[in-house]
Amino acid sequence: MQYLLTLLKNSLFLLLLLSFHLQVHAQSDVMTPPTFYKIYQNGEKVDYEIAKSNIFVQFLPSASVSERAGVIESIRKFTNPQKPILVEDKQRNFVILNLTERLSINEIQALIKRINQNTWVSIANPFIIRKGVKKSNASIGISHQIYVKLKPNTLVEDLNKIAQSKRIIVEGNYLHDPDVFLLNISKFSSNHPTQIANELLETGLFEYAAPNFFVKPELAEARIITDENDKTSDKEFKKFGVEETTVNDALFPAQWSFKNTGAFSLPPTAPYFDFLRTPYSNYTAGADMQVTFAWDISRGAGIN
Repeated sequence: MQYLLTLLKNSLFLLLLLSFHLQVHAQSDVMTPPTFYKIYQNGEKVDYEIAKSNIFVQFLPSASVSERAGVIESIRKFTNPQKPILVEDKQRNFVILNLTERLSINEIQALIKRINQNTWVSIANPFIIRKGVKKSNASIGISHQIYVKLKPNTLVEDLNKIAQSKRIIVEGNYLHDPDVFLLNISKFSSNHPTQIANELLETGLFEYAAPNFFVKPELAEARIITDENDKTSDKEFKKFGVEETTVNDALFPAQWSFKNTGAFSLPPTAPYFDFLRTPYSNYTAGADMQVTFAWDISRGAGIN
C-alpha cells in the first residue's frame, strides 16, 4: 500500500513538473511583435510601423466575461484612464484598448508579449500606421485573421496543408465566393499575421492574401488627400469637409451600401469587406460607400 502511495505521489509530481515545463515553453514561444511591417498593396510591399494609439486583443471563445475583464484589469495602468476601451465585441470575442500616450514602442511590444502570455488570450496585436503618415487616427488594427482567395488551379487540400504547417485554422469560406477563405491566426502560429499573409501570397497559390484589418470608424469615413504644397507629398486622412446630400428616394433607407445607419431588421447574409478588409455587417453604422458626401462634390455632370 505504501509503495502505491509513493508511486502515486511521484506520478503527480512528474505531471506537475511536465505541466510547468509546457507552460514555460508555451510562453517562450510567444513572439515579440515586430517594430516595422511590410504589407502588400497592389503587388508591392508598403512600409508600416507600430502606432502608439491602440492594441487589438482576441480572447479564446472559452474565456468568460470575468476572465476577459481580468486580462484588461491586469494592464489597466497602461491604458487611457478616461476611456480604456475603444471597442468591445463580446460576440466575436475581441476588444480594442486605448493606450496611454506615455508608452514607447518598446513598451508597447513588451505589453503585447505580456498579454499574449495570458491563458485566455488567443492573440494580441498592435495597431500600425503607414510610414510617413502623421495622423494617429489613420492607424489600423492587426486582427487575428487573414483572408485568401485560391487561384483556379489551387486545391482546398493545398490550403489545408499550408494551414497545418503554419499552425493556423481555416475558419471557413466566404458565402458569395467559395474560393475566398478566412484564416484564424493565434499567438502559437508560425509567424505574425501580416508575415503569414505575405508568405501565403508569395507561394503563388493565391490571387490575394491579406490581413483582416480592424478599421476605426473615423478612418472608414475618411479619405486620403495629398497636400500639393508639401514637398514630401505626405498623405493624411481627413474628414469630408462637406454636408451630406439629402436624398428624396423613399427606398433609399433600404440601400445600406449607400448610407448605413445600422437600422436593419434582418441580419446580413455575409460580411461586407471595406477597402481595408474589415468585416462589417449591415448593422454597422458607417459601413457604406459614403456616396451622400460624394454626390455633394459631383454627380457626374459633364461625363459622357
